[in-house]
Amino acid sequence: MKSSLPIWASLLALLTTGCGTKSSIPRTRNDVFRDRLQVETLFLTADGQRFVRPMNPERAIVAEDGSLAWPAWQCNNPDCPGRQPDGGPLVFPWPDPFQSVGADGRIVVRQPLNDADERLFEKFSEQNCPACLPQRKPAQESKTRRQQYKDWCQPHVLPAAAKRLAELDRELEQMLSRERQPAG
Repeated sequence: MKSSLPIWASLLALLTTGCGTKSSIPRTRNDVFRDRLQVETLFLTADGQRFVRPMNPERAIVAEDGSLAWPAWQCNNPDCPGRQPDGGPLVFPWPDPFQSVGADGRIVVRQPLNDADERLFEKFSEQNCPACLPQRKPAQESKTRRQQYKDWCQPHVLPAAAKRLAELDRELEQMLSRERQPAG
């Protein structure tokens, strides 16, 4: 009687040869955007606790002590009074006043309900460096100067995240380039 091991081994080899290869399903823009959300992000609490986690749709995380932490921002103003001793930018959170932690430990977002909330929302909606703001007079600034202060505030990107984001940007650009090419 002939052994069935060679046939069985052949079947196993056929089944496993595709395991290490890329999927034949092309990636989509949504795949790239989803991957961007998975990039490691520095989150900061209002009191300066630091956490590195993937980004998420809530754009916040609940810290171990139950407080909220938000993605870190940085001030690129060359004259920022909060610059680090080594010349690096001030890194700070941009707390959302309409987010809180619910009784179940999840992030709760409420909508502005009254005039005071509307003013708070307007104040929150404009990025401001907490170190630069005390030396400014926003009501007296020109639109151009005020925009410059807003532009100096940028999301802080960790070095490893910058590398991954650049890879994803290249992948998205390649997708867009293929889409722009005429079919034929």
